[in-house]
Amino acid sequence: MENESLLYTEFGQPSAVVQLVRSEPQPLQADEVRIAISHVSVNPSDLIPITGAYAHRTPLPAVVGYEGVGTIVEVGSSELKELIGQRALSLDGGTWQRYVVSKREQLILVPNSLPDELACQMYINPLTAWVLCMEWMSLSPGETLLVNAANSAIGKLFLQLAQKKAHA
Repeated sequence: MENESLLYTEFGQPSAVVQLVRSEPQPLQADEVRIAISHVSVNPSDLIPITGAYAHRTPLPAVVGYEGVGTIVEVGSSELKELIGQRALSLDGGTWQRYVVSKREQLILVPNSLPDELACQMYINPLTAWVLCMEWMSLSPGETLLVNAANSAIGKLFLQLAQKKAHA
């Protein structure tokens, strides 16, 4: 089982510093699982760290990507064997690779009713929109919310949540 990842070892323009790297998977720790990634999202938050904008919290080398969904194919201990075959989203990041290793406490198990195309983007944008609309803004019925990039996934989420809040 060979892994392929999009890795950067220095900060710079993504097209100049991101490389396709092939490697053998490392053994799992007892509290880890290996996820075969099937879908990833592409967000500005995936590309901005590559430029060094968050260098203080981005240890190098790093694999690109924060969101991705796949199927758990291997576990580090027999206590986790019930997870094999389940779909999951890893909160550990580094999702732009064939296989992601994640700690058990960093997994969100994905229900079968949620398609991979939606599950791979259910972490960053939805939480951002939820916190801003439900906790920071105090929209009232009749008020207007202006959303830049309203055709994007996060723009649509803002519009749906703002409408929900305005009719609450």
